[in-house]
Amino acid sequence: MQIVKLLNVLRHLGMLSPITIVHLVIAMFRSGSNLMTLLEIAAAKYKHHEAMTDDERTITYNQLLNLSRRKLRALAESVRDNDRVAFMCANHIDFVATVFAVSRLGADVYLLPSRLREPELQDLYDEQSFTLIIHDNTAEPNTEGIAVWNCEQQLNETAPGRPSVGRKSSGRLVLFTGGTTGTPKSAAHSPSLFRFLDPFLDFISKLEIMNRERAYVATPLYHGYGIAVLFLFLITGKTLYFTKRFDATTAGKLISDHRVDVMTVVPMIVQRLLDTCPPEQLTTLRCMASGGARLDDSLVRRTEKTLGMVLYNLYGTSETGLNFIATPRDLQESPGTIGRPIRGMRAVVMDGDKQQPVGSTGEIHIVNTWSSQSSSSGTGDVGWFDEHGRFYLLGRKDDLVIVGGVNVYPIELEQVLLQHEAVKAAAVIGASDDEYGERLIGFVELGAHANNTVDDVHTFLEERLQTSKRPRQLISMDALPYTNVGKIDKKTLDSQYKSSWFS
Repeated sequence: MQIVKLLNVLRHLGMLSPITIVHLVIAMFRSGSNLMTLLEIAAAKYKHHEAMTDDERTITYNQLLNLSRRKLRALAESVRDNDRVAFMCANHIDFVATVFAVSRLGADVYLLPSRLREPELQDLYDEQSFTLIIHDNTAEPNTEGIAVWNCEQQLNETAPGRPSVGRKSSGRLVLFTGGTTGTPKSAAHSPSLFRFLDPFLDFISKLEIMNRERAYVATPLYHGYGIAVLFLFLITGKTLYFTKRFDATTAGKLISDHRVDVMTVVPMIVQRLLDTCPPEQLTTLRCMASGGARLDDSLVRRTEKTLGMVLYNLYGTSETGLNFIATPRDLQESPGTIGRPIRGMRAVVMDGDKQQPVGSTGEIHIVNTWSSQSSSSGTGDVGWFDEHGRFYLLGRKDDLVIVGGVNVYPIELEQVLLQHEAVKAAAVIGASDDEYGERLIGFVELGAHANNTVDDVHTFLEERLQTSKRPRQLISMDALPYTNVGKIDKKTLDSQYKSSWFS
């Protein structure tokens, strides 16, 4: 069955030919089963086709393979099987090439946020015992006792050539949760040729990837979503574009100049593009694949009105990978949906040990064929599904706020806040309350040209929500804080509120 799926994937990629099969066998015989094998197959097929452009340069598929081999030779003396190699890098070519090199050496690859604070890095080091931390020019770790390498400097000093390293099986690929509500938790994955065929097939078919040519990966590569689409775009021969930092003005020019037709985004990026760029700069986009954070109804409507049917919503977890896809048609009919389960997985809504019917709320449980978990597992997300099989999120289980005995999920208030024309962004948290047990605290970012006040927004809410679902306090901020992966940072808002930052 898995062989049939593999042949189906190769057919979709236009790679079901004797020469491609030969390249696949040679690559696996030469390198073993690791990420470098994927790069060797891509380089054999796409050779002199442009592979990547970052802030500094453009390289072809062959040049990317040679660069990765140089880094492999430089690291071969210091990295061994099962070593724990952590990366702290922004999006650029050297980062990508070095990930392939480390995988080829059989080490575990740990992808850390590129801008970790030193205490956070020290805590992760104490927990994980990294053998080596590879960083770039954007950040140099200064934590005592940790071996470090700069992949933009030290690893380029070795001559190219095929390295004399025996066949290796790929080490683990370890991702970390965003940590917006607590300490980041690790999720380990074992790269496999067969395990991810189902999500791969659904992704390339529903997003029509084979009809796209140029992809701007604006999401961080250290995030599970970013690294997954990187591998997918490489094996499908796309030209990829990276920037170390996202800037809407720069991004609009990049999209227009290079005629980018597919882009990975988080909702914050979509909003900033629409706020900053004239629509004519974005007309080449045929697919904006949003993931990593909740996509608000109002942003879905605005994107469709400005750019047409180009927005997709992807949902997954660090532990289980991609699980749901909402197409532009899904979002047009139901803007709040995360879509339908992709092939190879099953999703149910559970209240305790009881499976819930259509329209009833509970924790979303999933089981798929590619995660390391073999049985149904709770995602920690509360939601429901409709009669068409589309799923919807209400928030995390621990987001629940009980106001005077009434259960309220912050997303319910956030969605209404975002319906106000002056509200550009919104977040809601819970706080303790002597009278009601808990109360809602709302934070809003008003548009630069908005004439409305917080009192106007309060009045707007009074007309639409019962008392228990309205915020006891509504705070206007110049800009809401965001995490490195584009989620509103509620942990920061909570700590600032508790420290009387807004008093």
